[in-house]
Formats: sequence, structure tokens, C-alpha cells
Amino acid sequence: MNSIKTLMVAILTFSLMSTVAAQDGSENAAPTPSHDGAWFIGGGYIGLDSEVTDPQGVGGGGFTLDMGYSGTLSSGFGYSVGVYLPFIADDGEFSQRVEDQFGNESTADSSISAWGILAELGYVHRLNEKTSLSLMGGFRTLSADRTIANCSNCLEEGLNLAGGGYLRPGIIFHNASFDVELAAMTFLSGDMTNGFIVNFRF
Repeated sequence: MNSIKTLMVAILTFSLMSTVAAQDGSENAAPTPSHDGAWFIGGGYIGLDSEVTDPQGVGGGGFTLDMGYSGTLSSGFGYSVGVYLPFIADDGEFSQRVEDQFGNESTADSSISAWGILAELGYVHRLNEKTSLSLMGGFRTLSADRTIANCSNCLEEGLNLAGGGYLRPGIIFHNASFDVELAAMTFLSGDMTNGFIVNFRF
């Protein structure tokens, strides 16, 4: 099943790259398309595969904070690059005695620290001055550890959570000073399952 999902992501990526190559090849016959770019920040939810998370004492998903840069050419080709911070519950937390710089001892509990890089390619169709529809294909890496925050000598446990490829259909509402994008995510590979995101682009 994973090989099928990986193949689907590869086909999607190849199709998008072919579109870019076709556009590059026609530059001599037409002017270079104009570019509309903007920084974005947003929040949403990403689910995780319980078959992977339950044995590791990891929550089944959580809020995610996305930030980065996105752009659209007049031809409709769109892209996004950025980083994201998923906030995942630690259902298998451990406790450890810690000592601060003044020699005071206390007990601290672990939490999960996670982050990743995102990259997306796709097509944006402008319906009118106020609204656009988008269909993006993307990939998110995912790195996560169970550790005690702000402790240099505490125990640390690496978690086995894999990023993956996904499809992201969305709708964009255009305003004079910023845009609002609502999008769903369906993962085709990795340990993330589905989610949604609300982005503000300015």
C-alpha cells in the first residue's frame, strides 16, 4: 500500500514538473509571466496514524503552525515553501529530577518537540477578483523528539514519525491588504493522515 501511495506522489510530482518545463520551453515565444508572491502564516490540524503513534505514546494529531512564502504566476502555476510546527500531545511522558542554576531541585515532565519543512507545487485558478481555487501537491518532512524543555542534560527520546506527500485543494479569498486561504490535506504517504489549514497571506 505504501508503494502505491509513493507512486501516486511521484506521478503527481512528475506531472507538475512537466508543466513547469513546458512553460520554460515557451519563454522565447511569449513574455515571462508576471509573479504574485506573499508571505504566509496560518494554523490548522494534522492527524497522525494511530498504528504508528500508539506504540510510542504519541497523541493522534494536533494543532500545526505554518509559515513561509508562496507565489503564483499569471499562468496559474503556484508554489509554497516554508516550515511548520506541529504541537503533539505526549501520552507517554516521563519525569526527571532537574536542578536549576541556583541549585534548586524539582521534577519536570517531558513533552514532544516537533517541526518540519513543507514544499508545494500546483495550480491556482482565479474565479474573479475576490476568489480563487487551488489544487496543490506537496511534501512535509517531520522530525520529533520526546524531551524536557530547557534542560541540557536530561533524557531525550527520538520518535519514529515519517513525513509524506499529500494533496491540498483549497479556496482563496482576496482582500486589499491580505488573502485568506482555506485548504484540506489528504496524505498519500508517511505517518500523517489528513488535516486542514487556514493561511493568511500578506
